[in-house]
Amino acid sequence: MAMKFDMTEVSSLIKEEIRRYQSKIEVSQVGTVLEVGDGIARLYGLDSVMANEMLEFEGGIVGEAFNLEEDSGGAVIYGDPTRVQEGSTVRSTGRVLSVPVGESLLGRVVNALTAIGVIGGCTDANENNYLLTKVFRAGLGVIPLEQQSRI
Repeated sequence: MAMKFDMTEVSSLIKEEIRRYQSKIEVSQVGTVLEVGDGIARLYGLDSVMANEMLEFEGGIVGEAFNLEEDSGGAVIYGDPTRVQEGSTVRSTGRVLSVPVGESLLGRVVNALTAIGVIGGCTDANENNYLLTKVFRAGLGVIPLEQQSRI
């Protein structure tokens, strides 16, 4: 028995799919781990990574970009370095290493990976209650001193 298609129904389904289509392009910079040793990873393929940028290795391990060269770079691994393998991928996050600050963090612990811990049952610290400040910032300029005279 042959199947009959109602062309108006097919046409309306296609039009509905076209109407709901959203072209979302997610661009992320992905590199490769060349070698790992002593908590340091040698990376390739992260061409536009920033100095002190937070990186994400496979398995959610966090790292920080440093020693940037033209064709490769290095990263400090802020987690279990035995979980980072040669040949695995690493992603650029676009965020420079920063720590949360603000009154909502009083009484809480912020670990070296900037994860917020809870002390005493207080659980109201969320991303809307604090600011992020860069760990490495340019220092203040030299302030000229007034001319001193001896009396």
